[in-house]
Amino acid sequence: MIDREWMYNRVNGNFLSSTYAEKVDEFIEFSCKQENVMIDGLLKCPCAKCRNVPYLDPDVVKFHLYQNGFRPNYHKWTFHGEDDFDNEIPTSGFTTVGETSNPYKSMVLDAFRHDHHLELAFEESIDVEEPLPEYKKFFDMLKAAEEPLYDGCKLSLLSVAARITNLKCEYNMPNKAIDDVASLVKEICPEINYMTDTFSRTRKLLDGLELPHHRIDVCPNGCMLFWKEHKDLNECLICKANRYKTSRSKSKRSLRKVLFYLPIAPRLQRLYATKSTAEQMRWHAENPRVEGVMSHPSDGEAWKHFDESFPSFAEEPQNVRLGLCTDGFSPFGKSGKQYSCWPVMLTPYNLPPGLCMKKPFTFLSLIIPGPKSPKGNLDVFLQPLIDELKMLWELGVPTYDVSKKQNFQMRAMLHWTISDFPAYGMLSGWSTAGKLACPYCMEHTKAFTLTNGKKQTWFDRHCPFLAEDHPFRRNKSFLTVQNSFLLCDLVTVRRIRRSLLSRTNMDD
Repeated sequence: MIDREWMYNRVNGNFLSSTYAEKVDEFIEFSCKQENVMIDGLLKCPCAKCRNVPYLDPDVVKFHLYQNGFRPNYHKWTFHGEDDFDNEIPTSGFTTVGETSNPYKSMVLDAFRHDHHLELAFEESIDVEEPLPEYKKFFDMLKAAEEPLYDGCKLSLLSVAARITNLKCEYNMPNKAIDDVASLVKEICPEINYMTDTFSRTRKLLDGLELPHHRIDVCPNGCMLFWKEHKDLNECLICKANRYKTSRSKSKRSLRKVLFYLPIAPRLQRLYATKSTAEQMRWHAENPRVEGVMSHPSDGEAWKHFDESFPSFAEEPQNVRLGLCTDGFSPFGKSGKQYSCWPVMLTPYNLPPGLCMKKPFTFLSLIIPGPKSPKGNLDVFLQPLIDELKMLWELGVPTYDVSKKQNFQMRAMLHWTISDFPAYGMLSGWSTAGKLACPYCMEHTKAFTLTNGKKQTWFDRHCPFLAEDHPFRRNKSFLTVQNSFLLCDLVTVRRIRRSLLSRTNMDD
């Protein structure tokens, strides 16, 4: 192995080592010259925080290496053009030499890595016969990943399709605009080329990478789902509302309300099938941390209490801990019509703290339609997700971990929910309004009703939560600020003062 001790001698005293800075420049220059390492002018960042996951600008990579240093044990630059890829991260049986130099081929193999029937088919070179229908998409994408757009082109057909699809999502471009872009690229290319001329044909190349999603019909008033044993009903069992819009033609009936559900299990399986994230999914159990310093949710009391309560789940580090969050927003903004849409998102907390809250690992699970807030019917819309979470907790799903090259039964549990107070009331079922609004005090609350305003108030009820000798009990400025925060406006303060004065006069 080449002597690269300089990679982990970043600091000389209190300053950055000049040798380290020179060698980092050489590393960046070497990586930029390698074929098929850069994507759109971006490099994988090997710093201690990014750990070869994101693609960044070379100048940003250099700054990260100056600031954070290299990730541990990265003496062999396998992600930046050097050979021996398999020694860095174990892969499955059907990894080929070409995978190291073709990131799009690697992406296809990652997506199908858990399918062992497909692995056998790949190893036996099924090109002699026509592949089975369920495997045809896989071989079509492999062919598109290796086939150049035209003779002499550095870009493959799959890479162009992926980048065009990414542009559509990134800039919210309509299908007609993508059709025009695709047809323009096809005209620019030489006469013999494989470029598609419409977005629908471009998207078909990526069909095999798509994860499942379901459309579930909903009662227009949110009373029930037309799902499972009720999937054939035409009207709601509770409010008798019609499932379809009124139409003269029965063959062209349109639905009145649809819930979009994106199952979480296939998305978690994809994390374990991808080389760059499979090892990171065990970070919470395998990475040592400083005692007494909370750097990850696994350092918290809730995590440790759960491990003590369910040791069989905790002893398997590949089991997934999830957090759920939801809130409503108006997709049309203030200028459009009033519409409240509620996305429900899940986050796996197995990942390192630098990744678990990033956008790629925040999975959209439900899109609850409007136009009104679900309020007390939120539990109706959560039924598919609750069913899947129960299945993941009790049974689990068979999953392939590419970093360990082994199968395991992946289980998952919902660790906590994150929401504001109104959404907390909808998720928990506890009313967050009225006299019993406090979910901690519950029926032991000391709230009282204003005599004139007839409103509930908790004026001067924050002190019981403080210790008897707490300095805030004698701090007048704290009491004033807290009371103002709880009461919100001066009008309410005046009403309470009048109420208290009338009480005092009555007692006298």
